[in-house]
Amino acid sequence: MSQHLTRIFDGAIDALRDHVLPAVGDEVRRGQLVAVLTTLSELKLKTEWSRDWLLQQVEAQAATFCDIVEMFDGMSVDWSPPPFCCVDKTLPGAELEALRDEGDRYLCLLQDQLAECISKPGVPVRALRTAILDYIKLHYEIEAKRTPAFSLGELQHDTEESR
Repeated sequence: MSQHLTRIFDGAIDALRDHVLPAVGDEVRRGQLVAVLTTLSELKLKTEWSRDWLLQQVEAQAATFCDIVEMFDGMSVDWSPPPFCCVDKTLPGAELEALRDEGDRYLCLLQDQLAECISKPGVPVRALRTAILDYIKLHYEIEAKRTPAFSLGELQHDTEESR
């Protein structure tokens, strides 16, 4: 994201938080303003990091897919192989998003296949589910790092009269 766009978001967020929010007395309107601040923060982050964030997700999927291939290697179970096991780090954001979505669809398909194979001997269902769960945890850790946090100041009117 260009520095210009970053400054626009930062300026809008700072002005609303520091100048408008303290002047709004109605709690409903303050809540609405907080929602606007949250939305602006989300937009700033999403425009800023979308490609890098997608690359992190797709790389995490690729690592999980390599683990899955290794677990299924040599087994006689009929299963769908993952769509990819490595990622071209130079792909544009739109292609990374398509890969990420394809990877998510595969993980859902694999979960369905695991449910069908749960009683078949020799299928490492627990290990496969653990690999998928580890990916999901990593995905949410990546997401949590990109969740906006900003100081709202005092949301309640903490005056002597209100105490």
